[in-house]
Amino acid sequence: MKFNNFKNQLLLVSMLFLGVLLCSCNKERGRESHKMSIWATYGQHSVGVGSGVGSDVGNVVESGALAFSGTSLNAYWQTTDNIYVFNKGWSDQYGGSLRPQTEEITTQLKGTITGFVNVGDSLKLLYPRSVWSYTGQRGTIGYIAENYDYAVAGVKVTEVGSSLAATSATFRNEQAVVKFNLQKEDGTELGVTRLVVSDMSGKLVQSISNGVRTYGEVDVDVDGGAGLDVGVVYVALKDVNNSYVRLTATGTDGKVYTYCRENATFENGKYYSVTVKMQCLSNPLTLEATSAGTITFNNKASGAVYYKKNGGGEVTIAAGTSGDIAVSAGDVVSFWGNNATYSAPYPGADCSLISCTASCYVYGNIMSLVSKEGFSTLTTLTGTDN
Repeated sequence: MKFNNFKNQLLLVSMLFLGVLLCSCNKERGRESHKMSIWATYGQHSVGVGSGVGSDVGNVVESGALAFSGTSLNAYWQTTDNIYVFNKGWSDQYGGSLRPQTEEITTQLKGTITGFVNVGDSLKLLYPRSVWSYTGQRGTIGYIAENYDYAVAGVKVTEVGSSLAATSATFRNEQAVVKFNLQKEDGTELGVTRLVVSDMSGKLVQSISNGVRTYGEVDVDVDGGAGLDVGVVYVALKDVNNSYVRLTATGTDGKVYTYCRENATFENGKYYSVTVKMQCLSNPLTLEATSAGTITFNNKASGAVYYKKNGGGEVTIAAGTSGDIAVSAGDVVSFWGNNATYSAPYPGADCSLISCTASCYVYGNIMSLVSKEGFSTLTTLTGTDN
């Protein structure tokens, strides 16, 4: 009986020792070091929409993984760059890094990486930094080239041992570079101190760390942009594909401007130069006549509506009344109010109505009807039947 107990205890100890040994071996295998040497090429990609990069930038800009030359947006490297290695899904980064042996378009990447690798595994290569971030941009091409110049390639492992072999790599830039030429509604250049780019679907990439993506607005502070042309802002954007893009700018005049575009696509690895006419949110709802006639505002709100013609004196349209405004071609009429609702009490069908016998352009911020002061930043309707 005692002998059997001893055998059982010995068996249990042996199993525990074997388990610890296997666990230790697995851990050690996870820390295997591999010398890696592969051939790599940085790719050349034609520009997207608009004029060539060379004519926009003037001089060739080369820094880190980004080069502007002629009409191409290219990956580029230096022998001091670190190329980081990830698994296929970007969720795990291998220890160590690779370095280009020359600055030629095709070169060997050499280094030692640490991690568990099998023949047939797909690996991702990223440089010049291991964590992607598109925050903190300054609006200049030089700043993008120095800080937002990520390039990526994919390879497949063909041999594993003390040395690791893989298929050759071709790198490409992983963001679009967009030159926004900002204009006011009259076509003049719009100088700005800040530009915020938003994807209304919420899928604009702010950063990527070990496969985890953070989405949100890309906020560009243009204050420190040395040599920045008036109305020109360069932005690095990732994965803008059939998106509803909104630009919000703070002008050097202190006013707020906006622009929206549905179905916008900026393909990664390409350069775009686009001109946009920004709507001034600091302008109230405005009608500009292009012919003679009458603009009528039928006010069904509970409070008064106010208007000015050609910047003149303020005129009141009382609640429940109509105002007829005679206009000639070129006359500009702007409207304000402090009313959350512009309809008769529910369930009445009557609502406020602006009608024109003159042809008119309509622009400005309709929120000026909701709040006479501070409407440029107002985004929420609180009343009913709007």
